[in-house]
Amino acid sequence: MGKELIFALISTLIYLIGAVPYWIDLVKWKNIPHIFTYGLWFVLVSFNLYVLFQNQEWYALIPAWVMFASLVFGCVYGILRFKKIQINWFDWLCGFLWVALILYWFISRDVLNTTILTLIIDFIAFLPTFKKWWLAPWTETIIVYFMSAVGQIATILSLSSFENIESMLFWWYLFFANLSFAILVFFRRYYLRWWKSIFE
Repeated sequence: MGKELIFALISTLIYLIGAVPYWIDLVKWKNIPHIFTYGLWFVLVSFNLYVLFQNQEWYALIPAWVMFASLVFGCVYGILRFKKIQINWFDWLCGFLWVALILYWFISRDVLNTTILTLIIDFIAFLPTFKKWWLAPWTETIIVYFMSAVGQIATILSLSSFENIESMLFWWYLFFANLSFAILVFFRRYYLRWWKSIFE
């Protein structure tokens, strides 16, 4: 068994450890995914699956499919809970950028440039969830973001070549984005609990 397969299986296990509590929170209606963010993430992760497939990174596709399945699940629940989230012009701007990404990809067909653009668009796509995190931090499942960050390290190690920048760039970005978000949600909850305890 090669090291790529070992790290791909470790990454898949890590993603599942984070995904199962997230799925449970969805079923219990505790987690409210922002459909604009999750819709954009669905497109971006789908594109990354395409990049991995084009580069024949077969083992790295295993954990990527777990992430893809979680996003499909999140999108379904995001649509069902659409009215629970306050949608404003900022959210619609992210939707416009999502359309722009697809149009750019169809026009350019440049994998590297599209990967870089994907990182920018993904950051912008994250912003509606950041807005929701600030207003309602208990509507997020922290462990799914933390375990995703850990899993992305294993996914990077499962790549057969570290010289392929378009395969690695997206996963390094996801590592930093997910870890940062998990930390921010944790401290936001802690701050709100501390602030509430002062007045009780």
